[in-house]
Amino acid sequence: MTRTTPLPNYKLTSWWLAIGWARTVLQQRIADYEAKGWNAAYDMYQLKQLDDMEMFLKMSWDQWMNDLDPKQTVQEVNK
Repeated sequence: MTRTTPLPNYKLTSWWLAIGWARTVLQQRIADYEAKGWNAAYDMYQLKQLDDMEMFLKMSWDQWMNDLDPKQTVQEVNK
């Protein structure tokens, strides 16, 4: 099972920042709805979806960065 995205990984930062901004706006909207006594269940569900997406993007970023790390090729030789 593939745990990384087939999308261009260099764009992960932009997507992660967009998710963060969306979370901030949605959290404010939920607070506004709750202050007015309105039902915010749908927005809370969407916030959970954004949390999942943020975690996926972070895991993809971490994997991509690990793949960029040069592998150690020097080996110690005992004489």
